[in-house]
Amino acid sequence: MLHGSHDGYKRLSNAVIHERTVFLENGTRILLKDIFRGKVAIISSSTITFHPRCGRGNIDDWVTTHMGGVKTFIQLIEGGRLEVMRGREEPIHGWYSPAYGIKLRAPC
Repeated sequence: MLHGSHDGYKRLSNAVIHERTVFLENGTRILLKDIFRGKVAIISSSTITFHPRCGRGNIDDWVTTHMGGVKTFIQLIEGGRLEVMRGREEPIHGWYSPAYGIKLRAPC
């Protein structure tokens, strides 16, 4: 287990502390748990960026990725929604940079 937190959002009017815990189960399953602690309820989002050569698919309410014989299965545990973004301008999501000054639309 790995646990960390930061106060990088304390400058906001609805200041929160972000905590993340990473669990490794049976050497094969990684569970990320994010908590935002503050005085009011907030809406949050999280971004996971994959290598541009990964493949992607969907199985029921899971997002799947695969590359080099390794498969990942991603699912939200407590509500929310998963969205795959490729080259979104506003807000900026779904891009990768293979070298300084180069921005390309993520293929998966």
